[in-house]
Amino acid sequence: MIGPTVKTWEDWKNVYHQRKAWLGIVAKVFRREGIVYNKIENATPGTSAVFIADRTYVLKIYPGPFMRDHDREWPVLRLLEKAVGRKLLIASGVIRDGEMTWPYAIFPYIEGTPYRALVGRLSEAEAQAFHTALASLLRKVHHLPADPLQGDPVYAWCPKEEKERRLNKAAVQLGERIQNVTDGLADFVERGWADLKGEPLHLVHGDLTADHLLFRRVDGRWTFEAVIDWGDAHLAPIYYDFVVLWAEVFCDQPSAWQAFIRRYDERLDAFCEAFRRRFITALFLHPYAPDLLRIIHEKRKLGPTETFSAFETYVDWMYPAGRAQ
Repeated sequence: MIGPTVKTWEDWKNVYHQRKAWLGIVAKVFRREGIVYNKIENATPGTSAVFIADRTYVLKIYPGPFMRDHDREWPVLRLLEKAVGRKLLIASGVIRDGEMTWPYAIFPYIEGTPYRALVGRLSEAEAQAFHTALASLLRKVHHLPADPLQGDPVYAWCPKEEKERRLNKAAVQLGERIQNVTDGLADFVERGWADLKGEPLHLVHGDLTADHLLFRRVDGRWTFEAVIDWGDAHLAPIYYDFVVLWAEVFCDQPSAWQAFIRRYDERLDAFCEAFRRRFITALFLHPYAPDLLRIIHEKRKLGPTETFSAFETYVDWMYPAGRAQ
């Protein structure tokens, strides 16, 4: 074997970011695809092993034994290529190494700085241009014809058997942080679930974190360049994308959030009751809800001893209804 032996998720977490452990697999992939390279660097990892070759190619090796991100991402990128008019997926395949099987993909390298490194550094004009460009891109993605993805369970945004498990995880996170606030959570989500089930399903990114929004410095200005990492793409209501974006970018900027939503669709009101109910439900049913709640509490400056009389009161604090406060 030329690569690591990974039998458990813990094994994967211990090795996926170790460049030396993957050099043999990296060489085999590029040799198969006929790509010559000189230098391999680590990229910022998520849940896959990601490497940059000569600042020209990005190689992503997926945790194939444990997740189906590759099954999700490859068809989505081919679909997106038609929308953006440029090559997003250079090659994809599977490498066998002894008892291990490693799905991989090669993308063009995009030079960029993640939004996380620019928080608080964008000018008002740069921020508004970013919000406008991102709203336009999301609207285009959400309205792509996704017929080739329909019916594949890998794109189901919240299977029935997942719903209770996700809600319980979010409730545990919330209950550990704030006492006596989870009693009304299940009823609230059940009402919101009835609304969400009636919403049309669109192609969504699913993980619009500050690390997946890239910028370039052009003529002395920061310019939004790309959204990367489509391994969490699903067919879902649009709120599935909104909740991560709000937590990571907008939850401490309510006026900017309202403006962003209006740029996305002028018919939407981010603080009306219908939007809010669907949004909060999508938040608590998102697989990353515990992480999102931690981010929101930090940005909204939740006090260490702060309490709420009921879940609805907590929601009013977190996401005020009626106006951009």
